[in-house]
Amino acid sequence: MRCRARARARVLLVALCAMGVGAMAATRGAAAQSARDTAAQEGAGADTLEPVLVELWLGRLVSATVPAFRVGDDALVPVSQLLALAEIEGHLDADGRITARVYPGAIPIEINPDADSMRFGARHVPLVPTQVVVSGGELYVSATALGELFGTRMAVSWPDLAVTMIDPAELPVARRMQREQQRATLLSAPGVPPVVPDRAYPLSRQRVDGLVADYAISTASTNPFSEPTALLAIGTNVWGGSLEATYSSAKLLREGTSHLSASWLGVWPQGRVVRQLRVGDGGSTGPRLRTLQGVSITNAPYVRAPMFGMAVYPGDVGPGWEVEAYQQGRLVAFDSAAADGHFALSLPVQYGQNPVDVVAYGPHGEVLRFNRVFHVTDAFLPAHQMEYGLSAGKCATTTVCGSTANADVRYGITSRWTARAGADGYWRSASDSTSTLTHPYAELMGLLGGGVGVEVDEVVNASTRMALSYEPSLDARVQVDYTRFGARAAPVLAPSSWREEWTVSGGGRPFGGQSPYLLFDGQLVRTTDGDLAHARVSASLRRAGAQLLPYLAIDRLPVAGDEETTTVGGVDAFVIPRLEWATWMRPLWLRTTVESNVRGHLTALGLFVTRPVWRMLRVETGWSRGRDGRSVFSLAMATDLPRLRARSTLAVPSDGPATGVHTVQGSVLWNGSAHALTLDAGPALTRAGVTGRVFLDVDGDGRFGDGDEPLANVVVRVSTTSAVTDSTGAFQAWNLTPYLPVAVQVDSASLASPLWVPEYRLLTITPGANRFASLDLPIVPAAVVEGLVRDAATGQGVGGVPVILTAVSTGERRRTTTFSDGAFLLMGVRPGVYEATIDNAALSRLGAQAAPMRITVERTPDGAQISGVELVLRR
Repeated sequence: MRCRARARARVLLVALCAMGVGAMAATRGAAAQSARDTAAQEGAGADTLEPVLVELWLGRLVSATVPAFRVGDDALVPVSQLLALAEIEGHLDADGRITARVYPGAIPIEINPDADSMRFGARHVPLVPTQVVVSGGELYVSATALGELFGTRMAVSWPDLAVTMIDPAELPVARRMQREQQRATLLSAPGVPPVVPDRAYPLSRQRVDGLVADYAISTASTNPFSEPTALLAIGTNVWGGSLEATYSSAKLLREGTSHLSASWLGVWPQGRVVRQLRVGDGGSTGPRLRTLQGVSITNAPYVRAPMFGMAVYPGDVGPGWEVEAYQQGRLVAFDSAAADGHFALSLPVQYGQNPVDVVAYGPHGEVLRFNRVFHVTDAFLPAHQMEYGLSAGKCATTTVCGSTANADVRYGITSRWTARAGADGYWRSASDSTSTLTHPYAELMGLLGGGVGVEVDEVVNASTRMALSYEPSLDARVQVDYTRFGARAAPVLAPSSWREEWTVSGGGRPFGGQSPYLLFDGQLVRTTDGDLAHARVSASLRRAGAQLLPYLAIDRLPVAGDEETTTVGGVDAFVIPRLEWATWMRPLWLRTTVESNVRGHLTALGLFVTRPVWRMLRVETGWSRGRDGRSVFSLAMATDLPRLRARSTLAVPSDGPATGVHTVQGSVLWNGSAHALTLDAGPALTRAGVTGRVFLDVDGDGRFGDGDEPLANVVVRVSTTSAVTDSTGAFQAWNLTPYLPVAVQVDSASLASPLWVPEYRLLTITPGANRFASLDLPIVPAAVVEGLVRDAATGQGVGGVPVILTAVSTGERRRTTTFSDGAFLLMGVRPGVYEATIDNAALSRLGAQAAPMRITVERTPDGAQISGVELVLRR
């Protein structure tokens, strides 16, 4: 039987409710009433108990019609049904005693009708006999007392026959409904739509354009002009590619070593067969990179897109549980566990580390939290994607080989498995008996479940490698590598004496939470001359402005047929003083190290102090003593100016003369569109820039010309940086990644007039290396659109109605809400054709229809004024 309260039929409803409670009690049988029930009713004042039916609400989330008792202005409600409505698992025994637990936290609830209080966790609420009654095997408790128990207010409305818990946000049912709302939002959004620019400028492939130069000069303080060293790197853009040349000299003014290298790199970001072609000095292709002078070609992208794809994360929880996955606090996936407790989450994964927070919810509000990490290296490829690489040329290190070549192919078998195969070739002089070495290789790498990764690498006639990694969460990481080397005369890939190598590395928080982070690494190399071993364990602790890095290191080396073991321990400390009484010390940064051997003798000691003297100048001074017993006093000054960097270092050892080194470095940029040189701190080689002009487009042709007004002090956002226009409206931004589309936007808030708007909301431009890409950013006078939303039946304006203005050509949407009289106003509307409509949800709520109205905003020097837009609501 279910009764819903209505104020208009109050008397009839109360009678029906009383009859319903009486019928329920009669059904259970009066004989079944225990002496305890009767005594409880008498204690509460049986003559004051009025049986009723009420609508029990938890906020406006859920409700149920339940039997209750009226005692004055208060209501006694059934506790077990309240707990069931809140999705709290409780137990009601034969004596009317209720016990329950609220998750998360397993907070206990105890309500005993014989006690003088009830408990919810640490909260105790007094309970008097008039606030509790046991009837028909159910425990009824005062709504007022229950509100105090749950830390909220229970509102009783007898005209509406309703009892409402005002704030049920901490109850399991509220958390579940909030999760369902988040999931519905995730499902209704088909993912983040790609941002489509209003205009996209492709990569410009001019014959010759742009010029950058990096320089660095170092001199010794003992004789600044005797042996200066210098480096000069020059780059330009030729046929859309980067042409670079680097000259370095160890003794610029005297006979010494010097080196000259040059290369041209062509990049085709949208190419299918060839995406990169390098001629000259560069690197080889394949997994074992080496420098060469020759040619390399590949279809691998110049810069790999950050998004790798989707990955499935399986797991097990209890049956009936729900699982959610969060990345950077945003819900990205959810699933419900099957009957066996198994679940599978499909997660978006990027290259690099992908920490995922997983939250599992039990059927009674239980909460289990844990995190997982998906580590995708650059060696992985998405499923069914293939990349190749070919390279050949002269070895840059002639002592290893004369020339070399590589052929390499990678293929993504699935999103978790990638295979690689190829061959490396090495050629020496013809007189060498080992003049030619060919090493075919094959590699398989994959990600198993539970954060386990595996790699198997076979290099014919060289080595066999196996690696196993385990990274289940941010608090645990370990990797073990084993390599067996083949015995071959004069090998290239490893020393000839090496036979086996074991390495292990990892880290984590063994105690979780804010416990110290431990790091460890070890290496064991078995050689024909003996074993090489290294092990190091360190920790990282942060406390009140200080970071401590204690460590223990063990090294073992074969020496003259014997083994020598060195064991040292120490601590590095980084401290930022925060003494209230010494404000002059607050900008200081202290760095110290202490190290000793197993006998307790100090083997290393040092203290360094760094302090900023000026906004871009810092000074560091310190003293150190190494394992050889030699102490050194040092003084260094460094500055990072917008146009150059400089550093001077002075070292005064205990057993020799003082020495110093002074270094100055920077870059020179040529802005071709502005015909001007620009200084930069650099390095600038193989970087790119964007330049342009912001102007009020008076003639409407989209290009800066006679009659157009340049706009100063306008903020232009270029990728993740910002630039401000000068008096001529010009701006420039440097240090961008070439061959990638760069987003360019004008900050509308920085425009002088609210009626000015950018012609394009978003532009993209793809700059080439070593040059500035140029574009114009026109600003147009915008329109003011005024209108009215009225009711067809009354002729009156309707307030609070959402109005949407949609551009017919681009789909751009502008939204506003009508005033109380039905009028609406939109400012900053770009020229174009628009359609004015009313939000569909608002029309459904009003039970009305409204025909759209099309308007045209003309381009005028002072901005158009559009009025008379009228949208009529017809019921």
